[in-house]
Amino acid sequence: MLKKRLGVLISTTALMLTLTYPVMSQTLPMAPASKFLLKGFGYTNFEKGPDEPSNFETAFSPIFLWKHGNNLLFEAELEMELGAGGFEVGLGYAQLFYVLNDYVMLGMGKFLNPLNYFAERLHPAWINKLPDMPLGISSMGVPLLGGSQLGVQFRGGIPVGNTKMTYTFYITNGPTLNTGEPSGHGEDETPPAGNSIASVQDVGVPVGGVGLLNFSNSSDNNDDKAIGTRIAFFLMPRLEIGVGFQTAKVGTQGTPFENVRATHQVLDLNYVGESAALKGKFDIRAQWVRLSIDNPNIEPLTYENKSSAWYAQFAYQPTNAGSNFIRNLEFVVRFDQLDRPDTEEAPLSADISRITYGIDYWVSPSTLFKFSWQSMNKTHPDGEKESEGRFIAQVAIGF
Repeated sequence: MLKKRLGVLISTTALMLTLTYPVMSQTLPMAPASKFLLKGFGYTNFEKGPDEPSNFETAFSPIFLWKHGNNLLFEAELEMELGAGGFEVGLGYAQLFYVLNDYVMLGMGKFLNPLNYFAERLHPAWINKLPDMPLGISSMGVPLLGGSQLGVQFRGGIPVGNTKMTYTFYITNGPTLNTGEPSGHGEDETPPAGNSIASVQDVGVPVGGVGLLNFSNSSDNNDDKAIGTRIAFFLMPRLEIGVGFQTAKVGTQGTPFENVRATHQVLDLNYVGESAALKGKFDIRAQWVRLSIDNPNIEPLTYENKSSAWYAQFAYQPTNAGSNFIRNLEFVVRFDQLDRPDTEEAPLSADISRITYGIDYWVSPSTLFKFSWQSMNKTHPDGEKESEGRFIAQVAIGF
């Protein structure tokens, strides 16, 4: 009798769930599906410069990607580097995206600097075709562009005929100006060693670097925020030309320098193509940046503080060659230059020009060996000139 009653109870319960499930599914919607993906890259460098010991360094950067439903996305990059400066851990970026519609996304957090095309798109070691970074956006010489921003951004794309236009508008903590006085905002930090994006985006000003900017904007030194925008036009599907602008007060609030403003102007060009005559594919990358900092005419900042930097890079891979070994080779040349104020009052005021030649060998679509030789010339305000050569090799993998 007990077994019979239990069987009736189970059957009745199952029937009730079957009948009520359509109603329950309408009143209690299922949670949006979530997806998680782990990506990243790593590299090992060998570098030998004049009158200095040769050195190895290595780094690993896992990238975490999470999607919740159709509108919510999160991305973060953790950077771990072991080099001459010891073991360093940094946060490359961490931001939450919300898709407002087909043309607008809202991003909040720490994100790669939209003005800095190289840092935003090309910095991963397996994408960058040379083992180091161009002048103006690296720890070599004076950085003119930060690699990251902390704040909010709106970005998206708009169809224009057969191509499109992309845009980014952001409001963030601004860079800070080193006036030689401690303010608690990192003006006396030394740039980290290495060539990962950590060396680009969180570059502090070298000790004594009066008149230079610190881009580690984890905190601001005034109530004014950096406002910037980048608009890119695809004149054809594989040709992108971008223009960018940013303005921000960089002086510390409550000091004589509080109204000093820094202005960035950026122009970049990127083209990827194939040529039957060259039997392969090639790409052209170029970027120019100008940084203008107001002259307050207050000691020690009594000079016109304007700097500029540019680089142009050409890469060619004979993908249609008969030999498999030749098809996996890629030849790279990069020209870059940094121009500083022509006065001895400005720290690190030497103008720098470089030519870097590279040969890459692709083991797989995301793994390669790089070998490069770099020739660099420095010109100081007093006319003194220096020249040096440097060998850099790297193995890089993306996953």
